[in-house]
This record gives sequence, C-alpha cells and structure tokens, in this order.
Amino acid sequence: MIHTIISWDCCFRNFFHLIGALAEQQYPKDQYELIYVEQRSRQASDTFNHQLGLQSLQDTVDAYRDRFNVRSLFLSQDRTHPYHLGVSVNAAMREAKGRYISVMDGDLLVRPDFLLCLEDFHQTAGTVINMDRRTADRPVGVDLKNWHLGSVDFDLCLAECPDRDRSVPERVTNFGPLISASKEWWEAIRGYDTHRIWSTGVSRLGSDANRRLEIFSGRKSRALPGHICVHPYHPAGFERKADLQALVLSLQQQLINWAWRNGEPSHEMRTMVTDRLYHKYQWVIEANISGNPD
Repeated sequence: MIHTIISWDCCFRNFFHLIGALAEQQYPKDQYELIYVEQRSRQASDTFNHQLGLQSLQDTVDAYRDRFNVRSLFLSQDRTHPYHLGVSVNAAMREAKGRYISVMDGDLLVRPDFLLCLEDFHQTAGTVINMDRRTADRPVGVDLKNWHLGSVDFDLCLAECPDRDRSVPERVTNFGPLISASKEWWEAIRGYDTHRIWSTGVSRLGSDANRRLEIFSGRKSRALPGHICVHPYHPAGFERKADLQALVLSLQQQLINWAWRNGEPSHEMRTMVTDRLYHKYQWVIEANISGNPD
C-alpha cells in the first residue's frame, strides 16, 4: 500500500469532508487507506453531531466504506484525558500500512488528483510535504443561520475564500492541513509527542512534528506545488484564552527550539527537559487545559 492518511477528532468536528474528498481520488483504491481516529467513544461522537442535526464520524465512514478503504478507530478515552492530537495520531500510526503517512485535518477538501501529485512529489523532492490551505469565510448557497446546509463543492467553496487567488508558497506556516513523510521517517522521530504539555486544540504540536521530521531528513519541508486544500465554512471551534495560550505556546516553542539546537529528532530524548518545563509551569498548563473544553 502506498498511502495511509490519518485524521482525528475529539467530539468537536462539525464535518468530516476529507472522507468524501478522498473517496473521489483518481488513484487505485487498493493503494491507499484513511484511518480516522476519535479520542472519545462512538457514543460520545454520535451524540455530539446528532444533537446538531449532523452526520457523525461513524455515519460518514459507513456511507463511504464501500467506496474506498476507510475506517474509524475509537480510543474511548473519557474527559479525564484532555484532547491531544498526538495521542490519536500515534494510535493510527501503529496500524498504518502505507509507504507514506500523511496527517491531515479532517474537514478539508482536496482535488481528485491530490494523491497522484503527492506521490509524485515524494518521489522527486524527497522531503517532508505540507499543503497550502484556503478558508471560506461564509457558507455556499445558504445564509449563516443555515451554515450546516452549505455546499461542499471544492470550486464553489474556493470562490468564497478571500485569498483564493494567492499563489502557493514554497513553504507554509500552518501544518494542520498536511504533514506527509515516509513511514520510516515517522518511526525514526517516534511519532508525535504525547506529553501533557501539548494538550488542547491550540498548540504547536504540528510544528514540532514537522521540525523533527526536518531534523531527521536533513531537508526543509515543502508545500505541495500547484495544489491547495479548501476549508469550507463552519463556526469557530475552540475557545481561545490568549493570555494563557501565549505562555503555553512559548513553552512548546522552547521544546521545538531544543530539538533544533541539539539536532534531535526523537521527542523521547528531550523528556527530561519537557518534564522540567511542565513542573515549573504546571499551573499555567493545567489552567489552559481546563479552559479549553472539547
């Protein structure tokens, strides 16, 4: 198998557009898989979406499972475990079969030739690959009150993106849409750091994983040339407490900088540094976690 795509939820997503977009890929269906991980239980996931009148993760997976290799993985962690992207992604990586593993935000739209172009760029560039994202600032075909009924056609959503005509940069600063590298590279860096200091939905965890992949490979990451992904409109999600988050993000940046200075791709090798920062600033980190319900 060539590609494993991993996405995640923790009872906060309104949509799972990536599933539908990957079902339309111009690529051999037996050569890629999508593992979509929910940190909570299926019951919690169903309840969150159904109360909004939306399809849940499992509803969406069931609707597409005959189209391509897609499956859900429920970790069933209760709310004593804060939301943590790394916990979900690492669980999927342990089951990944693809030569390349791509971690992607779960409510994106991509064009049908995405996987073809991704594989080609892996073979020619030999580096970590990211993707440039455009975000629609209003729903398509409906008013804001009925945002959940808006169209998710790629081109129509792109037309609602203020930056739709911007050229694709060589490098990106947002690593949520895509971090793609060979399975061997992901294994070498030991996947995502799952320490509690990286909890909540606003963190530099993607930046950390991307940087450590760069350290291991010895090459800067690159944006997939000529390609963008589109984020259809939906209301804002995570609560943002700027005062707490600014400090926590600065602590996380210290860990990223430590890895870079020391040329160390494995997060396990900096555990002592991470623990020391956590214990020094535990009250701030825990206040930030408690202020970001999922």
